[in-house]
Amino acid sequence: MVNGTEQCDDQNSVETDGCLSDCTKSAGFTCTGNPSVCVTTCGDGIKAGLEECDDSNTIASDGCDSSCVVENGWLCPGFPSACSTVCGDSIIVGAEACDDANTASNDG
Repeated sequence: MVNGTEQCDDQNSVETDGCLSDCTKSAGFTCTGNPSVCVTTCGDGIKAGLEECDDSNTIASDGCDSSCVVENGWLCPGFPSACSTVCGDSIIVGAEACDDANTASNDG
């Protein structure tokens, strides 16, 4: 039960579920209720829990979708995620004018 200075209390000591064993919440999570239920906060720039990426927004088609899942044809490393297209994967996304499934120059 949450009391005093506790930010959360999920009645366990699992360190990866958003509420740490000292009853503080992990970065990138929002915790509510008694006992606490913690969920990741997609769009806050912190990759947490099962989020594949978090680019500080919930805009689709920029590499990291509104559910914090990496979109096809993109790589999204870092915190916050910095998404870029993957040249040579045959998927035309972002500012790519073409993508012929290779990285050979001067082949059209």
